[in-house]
Amino acid sequence: MSFFPTLVLVGVDGTAHSRHAVMAAAELCSSTGSELHLVHVKVRSPTLRGQPMSPVTRERTDEEAQAMLEQERANAETLGVTVSGTHVRYGDAVHEAFVRAQEELGAGLLVVGERGTGSLGRRLAGAGDPGTAARRSTASVLVVREPPEAPRR
Repeated sequence: MSFFPTLVLVGVDGTAHSRHAVMAAAELCSSTGSELHLVHVKVRSPTLRGQPMSPVTRERTDEEAQAMLEQERANAETLGVTVSGTHVRYGDAVHEAFVRAQEELGAGLLVVGERGTGSLGRRLAGAGDPGTAARRSTASVLVVREPPEAPRR
């Protein structure tokens, strides 16, 4: 029985940490023949400054998220990997929306970057709250840490 190829879903938030996760996932997909998808999750807010989110605000938010995803698509494709899909999701909590995207797409591996306490990577990896995505997801989770700095001479 082989784990790969599978659909790999990477959480993207525009940080250098998520870029490391995208590049690691792209390299993994290149080696295994797996399909690569990127997802950006926005926390759903019923109000913005006391007002309901207007359709114009929602459209602008979607456009900003899609632009971020397209930048990461271009980064991944520098390694010769085709990104099969980009997705924007809304949810009350990032990890819950990420797991829903995993379930909808049938991803076998979730990939996130880690960046300190409270990060998406830590929540998905199971740190803290027992209801984290890693425990709720049927997929495996890979947390990509930033490469260590080269020793100075």
